[in-house]
Amino acid sequence: MDNNIIPKLSISSNKIPNCISIALFLSKQGIQCKTIDTYSSVQYQNRMHIEKGCDIQFISFPKNIKFQNVWNILQNTYGLNCGHLDIPGTYNGCIYNYFQSYKCPYNNSI
Repeated sequence: MDNNIIPKLSISSNKIPNCISIALFLSKQGIQCKTIDTYSSVQYQNRMHIEKGCDIQFISFPKNIKFQNVWNILQNTYGLNCGHLDIPGTYNGCIYNYFQSYKCPYNNSI
């Protein structure tokens, strides 16, 4: 990832206690970030639910760390089904499509 570009990852899950936990996790990986608490309205089993979430702006990303590895750990730790990735001027959409074209499990509905 280009160090001059500040990517943003938006995530939500009922397993995210707060964005401080996300920031602490990323800081332990040597990743500088800014997190903003969000709430998302999502449909699950034909009912609407409110999930806590985070907008994560990556300020710096060590070259020795692969972004997909960080996503996989976040996904497993916080029960993430999907995420929206915005890399200005490069990519804006489902994180799964960023790693492998047209693999979004939600048919690009995010």
